[in-house]
Amino acid sequence: RSSAASDVYKRQVKAYCTLKQDFRLFKLNRILKWELLEEEFQPTDFPEISDANQQAYEKITLSFPEKMAYRVYDEFDTNQIRRGERGELIVAAQMPEDDWLVGYLLSFGAQIEIIEPLHLKKIVAEKAKEIFEKYDEKSNIK
Repeated sequence: RSSAASDVYKRQVKAYCTLKQDFRLFKLNRILKWELLEEEFQPTDFPEISDANQQAYEKITLSFPEKMAYRVYDEFDTNQIRRGERGELIVAAQMPEDDWLVGYLLSFGAQIEIIEPLHLKKIVAEKAKEIFEKYDEKSNIK
């Protein structure tokens, strides 16, 4: 791994969430308050996602310019990221295709290119058009 990728990876903790009753990936920079407890626990390996679970999700391939590395390395696992021929960051991930995903992809604005699946490009473009039309100057916004 590159040193930048390693630094980001070190700022994450894979652990069991007692609130959600499931394993989660916790980003240390998002922890606002913590408390050291005297409780002891039995260490357990973080479960890998099984092929059966991954098949329920769509394979999504995205491309980002180099300047988005700070966010890409923060939000994707390093094994999902590779460099393209022009230095861009290519992300290949299994993700559920739902409204959350569309909103998430839109949060990258023009700094993202959806490579596949092709039908997801159309869904995101239609949502972007809907947003544009909502705020278009011709729509009586004063």
